[in-house]
Amino acid sequence: MSVVLRGQPSLRHSREAAVLLASLLLLGGAFWWTVQWMIARWLETGSYYSHGWLIPLVSVALVLAKRKQLTALRARPCAWGLGVLVAAALLQVLATAWQVGFLSGFALVGAIAGVILVLLGTEMFYQLLFPIAFLAFMVPLPEVLIEKVSFNLKLLAAGAASGVMEALGLAVVREGSYIGVPDGTVVVDNVCSGLKYLIALTAFGALYAYISPLKRQLKPVLFALSIPISFAANVFRVTLMVLVAYIWGVAASEKWYSHDLFGIALFVVALALLWAAESALLGRMRGIRSAGGTVPRPTETPYGAASDSPAGEAVRKSAGAAPRAALCVLALAAVLSTYLAWPRSTPSATNVLASFPLALGDWRGQDFKLDDRVYNILGTRDVLSRSYGNDLGKSLQLVIVLSQQSGKRTHPPDQCFAGEGNTTVSSEDRTVSCSEAAPIRVHELVLDRWDGCRVVWYFYKSGPNLNTSYWRHQAGVALRKLRNPAAADLLIRVDTFVRHGDVEHGRALLLDFLSHSLPPILTSLP
Repeated sequence: MSVVLRGQPSLRHSREAAVLLASLLLLGGAFWWTVQWMIARWLETGSYYSHGWLIPLVSVALVLAKRKQLTALRARPCAWGLGVLVAAALLQVLATAWQVGFLSGFALVGAIAGVILVLLGTEMFYQLLFPIAFLAFMVPLPEVLIEKVSFNLKLLAAGAASGVMEALGLAVVREGSYIGVPDGTVVVDNVCSGLKYLIALTAFGALYAYISPLKRQLKPVLFALSIPISFAANVFRVTLMVLVAYIWGVAASEKWYSHDLFGIALFVVALALLWAAESALLGRMRGIRSAGGTVPRPTETPYGAASDSPAGEAVRKSAGAAPRAALCVLALAAVLSTYLAWPRSTPSATNVLASFPLALGDWRGQDFKLDDRVYNILGTRDVLSRSYGNDLGKSLQLVIVLSQQSGKRTHPPDQCFAGEGNTTVSSEDRTVSCSEAAPIRVHELVLDRWDGCRVVWYFYKSGPNLNTSYWRHQAGVALRKLRNPAAADLLIRVDTFVRHGDVEHGRALLLDFLSHSLPPILTSLP
């Protein structure tokens, strides 16, 4: 009997290890597409998440640092963790069907939390809460959100840097994200928006607050302060860049070693400001130390201490069944997400766009290439960019962006025009009638520049559905992807440049062109 009793713990531990290993394998099966997508985003040229590689390593290091506390605890399965795991698995299936990587990434973090809760219990989950939550910083946000925030931060940084230069008595001229200095023009591009540094420094701020000796209730304050601190540090960086261009010329500010020095200066300033904020909060903490106390850890009831009551026995049975249920949930998620993420044969986007007619009524087209910076913003080269002209010498441009079975998404073109120094005069939806076709809705932008006026019409397409609202369009694409994972996401944009006060003439040109181009748009584009 004594041999059997000695063997029981070993058998139990072996079974727990087997369940944990099976859970990890099934997690890999359910989230292989997610990891593949995140790595691709981390490796992109000019990626905002090039620090993504470090996040899992830091989380693992934090777990290893707690190994003494963890080994002193006993694993007690927690049935209510199944709710977290089921929600994460459902989100993963939907995110895979929609090819929405950031949702899938957060589903992965939720699934890890659910597995730990189910297999190891609430006390171990409490110890691992920050390392798990820290993994959220490795998940890239949607590119459309990144571009919008980056654009606005770029303008704010350019405006703040110009203000600092003028306060120093140095005359500069700012136009959008362009800052004119005596030697030329400094371009505050997406890298200079500071968003890349904001994301990385926010992750660093979370880690800094976690290891800080601050009281628990003040740690979120220090973390929140890391956001304005990183923006202030970036303003210092951009100001330094403009100052170098002002004194030694624009070429000096664009040299690779200058950018490296500017980046180092940003991190030094940010770290100094974080330390100053922590010191101020520590002083505040000393003043209120008497009101201390610790936040109690969650107890293990009802899954901790044993109970002789019938209710306690039922709880133990449900907790014991939870690991098996978790394996079933992970297995189902792995099967469904693999089916939805598996590449399908679709018509080549390049062939689809290249087959669009060059001749449309009186209009004749000629392809041209966009600037590489524009392709980077779009996140794809599946773009038709074509200039059309007619016999009267009038010209306009057609741009079609196609995203098909891909994590890439179209995005509103408004910010691109604003970043080029255009001022938005009006932005509204219009209903236009194109010859024999039914009336359609387009979104119109009227943009003003010193040398003229640009009239832009654009709309989105997915299958037979046309829309002028980006978010309504994306919701429609998401629903279509549940039925057809290869559903297309298109942006169609036409624009022309006219003299000031000649907007109606520009509208007439766009209407004439759209009357000839709408039939192939509806029939030849997916």
